[in-house]
Amino acid sequence: MNAKSKIWIVGVWTLCLCACSDRTSSVNDEPSVSLPIGFSSDVASAESPQTRGTVLTTIDKVHLFASYTGTADWGPSSSYSFDYMYDQLLTKVADGSWTYSPLKYWPVNPADKISFFAYAPEEAKTKGYISVSAASTSNPKFTYTLPAQESDKLDLLVAGTLNCTNATKKVSLSMKHALTQVTFKAKNGAPANISNITLSAATVTMPGTGTLTFNSASVPASASGTFIWTPDTSTSKLTIFTADDKLGGSKTISLGTSADAQTLATFFLLPVGDPSTQVKFSLTYTITKTSGPNSGNTTALTTTISPSASPLWLPGKVLGYTILVIDDRLEIDGSVTVEDFGNGTDIGGGGIPAT
Repeated sequence: MNAKSKIWIVGVWTLCLCACSDRTSSVNDEPSVSLPIGFSSDVASAESPQTRGTVLTTIDKVHLFASYTGTADWGPSSSYSFDYMYDQLLTKVADGSWTYSPLKYWPVNPADKISFFAYAPEEAKTKGYISVSAASTSNPKFTYTLPAQESDKLDLLVAGTLNCTNATKKVSLSMKHALTQVTFKAKNGAPANISNITLSAATVTMPGTGTLTFNSASVPASASGTFIWTPDTSTSKLTIFTADDKLGGSKTISLGTSADAQTLATFFLLPVGDPSTQVKFSLTYTITKTSGPNSGNTTALTTTISPSASPLWLPGKVLGYTILVIDDRLEIDGSVTVEDFGNGTDIGGGGIPAT
């Protein structure tokens, strides 16, 4: 081999090495691999278990998303997407651990970070209630449309665990209740004048679709701690939520002169914050009066009322309203109750063995 040939080969190798060294990893590149990423999960709640509505108590599937951000912290206003894991099904197996396939791996660089996002239950996807930004979309979000019938109500759990590194080993997904549970009761608000009230329908009209975005670790915690809802208030997205467990069709509820209120319905609804301008309650009923105008007659009515601005409708809260039926108008009893969800869903376990 002559000297010119040797010089040409060395030059080619030099260019190749330079090209390789110039390829720096972007947030869209899969990081160098080391240990498999494992998961252990729980629900954050200090309350005792409850049986209200259909609050989830067990789940065995979680839909998982992840963003690789290099050495930077994840933030909703940054150009990060769900490009590292997208709609990955995480499943609880017989021994209580959580598994998924194919495995993903921690970056070798201890300063590199991955942020994880998840929702449950599986029905949110199979029934078409939830949609998620495409894997390549910056500033990703969940969009959720709630079922309109009371009997189809569904508790939604969401988690965001940010800026994990290879020191994390197993990721803890703290699943939080994302919706507001609202229970309605009713009672005769004028028993001296009304001998009986027969309720035949109850509805709630309000935004039925909202987008959920996640906070960054550096911003003050919102009411939910990790995420923020933005209800879609456009007319086309207003939904009439209809009670159908105890009312509707041939099912009615009678309110006599008792001071006790009767439960009408329980819904999972969007956390709209101030409900006074976004929410309307409506009751359809007949009343039988014992005094005053139209005494002795039975009158059919449909009457609407909005809740007051306080208390706010926040994620993970259970609100209890008692509606007083007073002739052709409704009033809301001033003692609206507010509680946290119960223990909710424990999806804890030993995590996924890092084998």
